[in-house]
Formats: sequence, structure tokens, C-alpha cells
Amino acid sequence: EFCDSTQIPPTCDCPSGFFRLGPHCRPDNECEVSSRNNCDVNAHCIDLVPGYECRCKDGWLDAPDADAPGTKCFENECENFDRNNCDVNADCTALVPGYECSCQDGWLDAADVPGTSCVDKNECSTGDDNWDRSTQL
Repeated sequence: EFCDSTQIPPTCDCPSGFFRLGPHCRPDNECEVSSRNNCDVNAHCIDLVPGYECRCKDGWLDAPDADAPGTKCFENECENFDRNNCDVNADCTALVPGYECSCQDGWLDAADVPGTSCVDKNECSTGDDNWDRSTQL
């Protein structure tokens, strides 16, 4: 703590990240009261001395336009099959917000919305099988 003994009575101040509780300086925990931090409701608040840090919870992503990590979190809909409509043979790419689906290699889109209905690609009918047809028996 910092004390100024030139004043009567002497005054003492706590350093940054601490507050006075009686005669002692105690660490300030901004995480105890949500109004004292700017963490998103879907983020964890981690107390530091001094200050705090926010981290989006599992299954949530930081928004690219957030001021700092954990201050604006969006659900990662790719982590839960019930939260997206990607086909089982599609890859789900998390976006903030939302997601996009794309059929995996060897599968073709069979719907207007990419990756929501993937059908097996028939390489034999498309000529993509790398088989030299000039050697047919």
C-alpha cells in the first residue's frame, strides 16, 4: 500500500487491483460480480491480480468483432449434431455466427443447400476412377 504521512491523518491507498478492507489491502475480484467485468454470459471469468480475463466456455467461439477474448461468444453449432443440419458425410465449419456444411471427398451435393444431403459419388460413371478403359477385356 502507498501511504502519505505528510497529511493529518495519514492517508493510505491500495495499489491497482486491490481494495481497502479495514486496515488491509485485499485483491480485487472483478469476477465475483458480473457488473464489474465485461465477460459474455457464455464465458468464464478468470480473476487475475490485477484485473481479470474472459474465456468463452466449451462449445462457444469468440466473435471476430469482440473487443477482447470472451467478451462476445457465439455457440459452435458444429460441436453438436442436433444444432446443425449437415449430412453425416459432410464437414461442418464453424462460423461466427452460424456454420456451413460441405460434402466430404467422394460425396456429392444432392440438395440446394451445400452439405445438407450428400450422396456417394459414382466414380465409374463420371470417369474419375483412374481406370484405363482402353484395356477392357
